[in-house]
Amino acid sequence: MDQMLGVIASRLNSDFAPFLDDKQKGPIVDQTCSISPDCFAVASGGPYSRVDDVKTDKRFVKAKQLEWSEAEDSNVAKFYAQKYGCNTTEEIVAQWIENKEQHVSMQLEKAITAIFYKIIGSKFLVMRASTYDDYANRVDNVIVDRATGDVVCTFDEVHDAGKGDRRAEKEEK
Repeated sequence: MDQMLGVIASRLNSDFAPFLDDKQKGPIVDQTCSISPDCFAVASGGPYSRVDDVKTDKRFVKAKQLEWSEAEDSNVAKFYAQKYGCNTTEEIVAQWIENKEQHVSMQLEKAITAIFYKIIGSKFLVMRASTYDDYANRVDNVIVDRATGDVVCTFDEVHDAGKGDRRAEKEEK
């Protein structure tokens, strides 16, 4: 799946190039087809200056990963040390992220991105949301009109392992 997303990411970066102005940095998506906030971290000032916004977003993401990984909990740290050989908070968070990437819900998210790209990719750019938008806005995918560059849809797919425990929460949001 990751190899397929890498191919799609290369195509997206090429296809999205006409919508970027000369102040924006590429690539628009990383190798997992997730929007790269660094593309929008323009240092030139004016309405395009988002360097501070991107730095703030990255701090938010790191704080959430630290919180959700529970890397500062001594029992969690002990578990990660024994199971994965992680000895620092940073190593625990990195392992937590790696484990999350391999989880069935993340694999489903990646597969949905690839399927949507295959089905509607001739008319729309289909990509995964940035980590910030995933965490802060509960958005997993973004669909952009190829002709205009306008975002036409964002969505968050739900995988609850057949328990039904997340469906009601997601429907409410």
